[in-house]
Amino acid sequence: MTFDRIVVEPFEVERFSQTFGLIIDEPTTHGELWWVTAEPGNYMAIAPPWNLGEYET
Repeated sequence: MTFDRIVVEPFEVERFSQTFGLIIDEPTTHGELWWVTAEPGNYMAIAPPWNLGEYET
């Protein structure tokens, strides 16, 4: 197995009255983090630092 860099870009698609994609959640106040969530279902969220490969489920 070889670990290597993966590059992704946020996107969203509206189908069947639902949003699918990697959705950006911008901070609303100072000190909050940027998040990117996998939708639908908000089952995985990624936040800075982006290069660690860590995520929340």
